[in-house]
Amino acid sequence: MRTHIYLCVICLILFLVISCKAGDNEFEDKFNEAMKNEKGLELFNSLLSLDQQYPDKLALKVNIGGMLLASGDMQKASAYLEQGLKLVRKNKDKNLKFLLFTNLAELSYRKKEYKKGLEYADKALGFKIKDKIGVLFTKAKCLLEIGEDEEALKVFQEGWEEQKNNMNREDMNAYIVLLLEQEKYEDVLGVIKQYEAKFGYETNLGIKESAIYEKLGRINEGILAAFKDLEYQRYNGLISSGQQIERLICLEEKLSDTSWNPRKQGKSLIRGLKAYVSGIWVEANSLLTSFKFDEDMEFHRYLVLSSSLEQGNAGIDDLKFYIDLEASFRGLPAYYYHLWQGMKKSEGNYNIGTARNVLEKCILLAPGTLYAEETRIELGRLLGLSKSDGEKILLGHELDAIYRRLSTGIVNILDPVMDLLSTPDNVYQMAAVLMLQEAKKNEIVRAYLEAKRDNASGRLKERLDSILGIEAT
Repeated sequence: MRTHIYLCVICLILFLVISCKAGDNEFEDKFNEAMKNEKGLELFNSLLSLDQQYPDKLALKVNIGGMLLASGDMQKASAYLEQGLKLVRKNKDKNLKFLLFTNLAELSYRKKEYKKGLEYADKALGFKIKDKIGVLFTKAKCLLEIGEDEEALKVFQEGWEEQKNNMNREDMNAYIVLLLEQEKYEDVLGVIKQYEAKFGYETNLGIKESAIYEKLGRINEGILAAFKDLEYQRYNGLISSGQQIERLICLEEKLSDTSWNPRKQGKSLIRGLKAYVSGIWVEANSLLTSFKFDEDMEFHRYLVLSSSLEQGNAGIDDLKFYIDLEASFRGLPAYYYHLWQGMKKSEGNYNIGTARNVLEKCILLAPGTLYAEETRIELGRLLGLSKSDGEKILLGHELDAIYRRLSTGIVNILDPVMDLLSTPDNVYQMAAVLMLQEAKKNEIVRAYLEAKRDNASGRLKERLDSILGIEAT
């Protein structure tokens, strides 16, 4: 839900810097200066200060109320927005009034005052201003909560056709539930696809798709959707390849139920998927390529192309098509894992320069998995490191996360960084040195580094001497 409110605040700033024309020039100058040059807590405090000086400015009530609403402080947000209501009649700015009623509608919805939320949403929409925020969906959700399902469906459909990009997670989930109740299964699939494109894949999303495909009698598509969920689970370390195959076998046994599968679909597809999980790439590619679907199924194309990459026989066009799929599978570690495997097996230019970005993404998406461990080793190999040294690599984002956690006072989280310092010179080790040079300003961290230095030898001692500013003896 907060995604929706953050959009309110962003749009608020865009509107009000431009539209605040009424009132004295001094206020306008101060207000616009703050809105253009400040952000976050600094902006909030500046607006509070201005509100003390200019208590009758609607622009301040709307902005402060919207920011409080974004932070989840509904009580204080309500106080400012209600004050804004008292100033509406004196203000001629339609954009500003639209934003006030939009925030009031969202506030009422979150307070479960659905009829009031519906009233405010209608007032906002009544200004006939382009709804870049999505108050139309707040109206739909209020209608849904008071049992006006048919009207809610009409409003959702209107919003879907005109401004689906403004929908947040809650909007889409509410729309999906409503469409399922109305048995509009094809429409549900379209919303799920938009959801995944906008917010990325989430666990069980494929299971939802699978259940819908089954209702439509499209068993093969349902199997693929369920398998997609299993792939995300496997490459995030939630299940093993053996467990994935077991689940495919269970699904295969279900295919004999003709009441569920009257067209006897799926057996060949499941054989291909079992071969895929087992790394029998030639068989997997052959079986999966034989399937054609009525609509574009990106996951099927991904499976075919990744199995070609793993064989090392993907052509330039195949690689291009695979790279085009990144936007759809940017959250799937397997996408990058198969890519670097294919790059390595092909006759192309495979080195640290061409592969580093791909390898790092594979690690960052699921850092604690076997696939990430294998990828660290490969990254190290390209840097000239041994297998054991490659396993010690920490990426910049991982070092940043460790640095932030040091504020808790728990310094043993630096132990993996000490392992990295002991490796031969490489770019990741140098990043660790720079991080520790900053972190040593914390007395607890410095004491930890000094204790480690006293018992260190070789490269680790040399690096700690450098970090601590101790001259070699």
